[in-house]
Amino acid sequence: MSVQLPSLASLDPNALVAVPSPMAVSTTPPGSPTGVGAMRTESNKAALRSCPYPKQKWHNDSKKTPWTEESKEVIRKAVDAGILRFATVSSPNGVDDGDAFGVEARFHAWEFRTLDANVDYDDTKERRAFYCELQPGGGKKYVEHAVSYPKSLLYEAKDALKAHKGPSFFYHANKDRTGGVWFFNDVELPEWLQAAITARALRKDAERAEELEKAKASEAARKARLAEIEERERARERERIATLEAAAAKAARRQALITQLRQTGEASADDRQWFLETFDEELRAAVDKIVLTEHADRLKAEFARIPASSIANAPSLVDARLVRLERYLLDVILSTVERIIEAFKLNDLDPVSDATAYTAKARTRLVLPQVGECVTLYVRTQPSRAAKGDSSKNEAAAIAWSLLFDRNSAVRNAVNEELLEHGYQKAELKGNEQIQITSVNTLRGALNGLWKHVFTEATKDRAALWDLPERVNEAGANPVFAARLPTVDLSDVRGIE
Repeated sequence: MSVQLPSLASLDPNALVAVPSPMAVSTTPPGSPTGVGAMRTESNKAALRSCPYPKQKWHNDSKKTPWTEESKEVIRKAVDAGILRFATVSSPNGVDDGDAFGVEARFHAWEFRTLDANVDYDDTKERRAFYCELQPGGGKKYVEHAVSYPKSLLYEAKDALKAHKGPSFFYHANKDRTGGVWFFNDVELPEWLQAAITARALRKDAERAEELEKAKASEAARKARLAEIEERERARERERIATLEAAAAKAARRQALITQLRQTGEASADDRQWFLETFDEELRAAVDKIVLTEHADRLKAEFARIPASSIANAPSLVDARLVRLERYLLDVILSTVERIIEAFKLNDLDPVSDATAYTAKARTRLVLPQVGECVTLYVRTQPSRAAKGDSSKNEAAAIAWSLLFDRNSAVRNAVNEELLEHGYQKAELKGNEQIQITSVNTLRGALNGLWKHVFTEATKDRAALWDLPERVNEAGANPVFAARLPTVDLSDVRGIE
C-alpha cells in the first residue's frame, strides 16, 4: 500500500532536532512481540502519517536511489549480525505541540555494547576494536576487544544505507558524539527488510530459548550432581556412623569379655575365637596385659611404703593370674606395716627414731591357694634400720618383713628352686634352710616357683575364684580382710600402762 508523504516544501527546516535521547529509543529486539514490527499498529501508522519525523532540508526525493540486490544483501548481513538495529522513536515536533514519529537505524559495534561512534578500529586487526571508556575521575581508557563481525561489513552497510535515498531514508550526521543516525518515516518497512529483521528476531528468540533450555538442563544437571554429592555424603555419613557403631559394639563386647574373664576366669570358645579374629590377639593375653599394667601402676603408687618394694630388677610374673595373689600378700604386708606405725603414734612415739629403744612386731599365718596355711609373715622394727632412717622421709624406714614357708614341705622346695635359679642365694643352703624372702623381688620369685612347681592346672583355672579378700571393696574397708591381719606387739614402752 502506497502512502502519500508530505512534500519537502511543507516541512519546516527549523523542525530538525538533535538525535533523540537514548531514553526515548525502544531497545526491544526488532521482530519480537514488542519490537518494530509489532509496534506498527494502526495507531502508530496513523501517528507516522500525521506527524512524520522531519526530513533534512536538503533531502531530495527526486534523487532516491533504488535498492540493489547487493546493497540489500549487505543490509541483511548487517541486520543479521546485529550491528544495524531499528527502533521507533518520537521527538517534539517543531511545527506544533505534538510529537513527530519515525524509525531510526543505528549501528552498534563491539557486540552491541555501544554506538559505532565510540569505537576506534585498528586498521591492522580485522576483528578487533578499541572501546573508549570514560573514567569516573575523568579521562578516557581504551579497552581492546574482539568482535564477531568484520569491520568491512560495518563500513559496507553504512555506505549502502547512505547511498540509498529511497524510499524515505534520510541521514543525520554524527553530532555531539551521538553517532550517525538514519531515519525513515514510511508507514511500512520494505518487505525484504522487515523479513530480515523478523528472521533475526526469530533466530535470536530461538537462540535464547535454546540457551534457556541449556541453562535449565545445566541447572538440572547441577542439581542432580548436587543431589548425587549430597547422597554420597549421606552414604559416607551413614557408613561412618555404622563404622563407629560397629567399633563401639566391638569395644563394648571386648570390655565385657575382658571383665568376664577377670571376674570368673571363664569365656566360651566362640567368644575366644571372635576375640582372636577381631583383635588378632588371644583373650587371655589381652587380659594379662591389662592386669599386669594395672598391677605395676599400683605397686608404684600404693606399695611404695613397703620396705624393699622396688621391682626394678624383679622377674616378671610367669602368669598374670598370679597378680591377685601377689597383690593380696602385699596388701597384708602394707596393712601390717601401717599398724606398726600407728602403734608408735598412739603412744606418742616416732616410728623411726624411737624404734631404737622400742620394738614393734607382728606375726601371722597366711593361707595360700591349694596348699593352705603354709607360710608365716613376720613384720618387725629393727634398731639398725631405725638408726639410719628418717621418719620425715619414710615412716616405715625402721620396719622389715619376711615370709617363711614351712619346713619339709614341697612348697619350700619349689620356692628355693626358683630363687636359686635366679641367683638370689650366694652361699650354700644348709639343711632345710629357706632363701630369705624380704623384698618384692624375692616374693615374686617365690610365687613363680609355686605356679610352676606346685599349683595344678585346676588351681590355675580357678585363679579368679581364689579366696583372697581385697583390702577395700565397694563398701569401703573390707572387714573380712582386716580380720586376717595380725595384732602388733609393742614392747619396752616406758610409761605405758
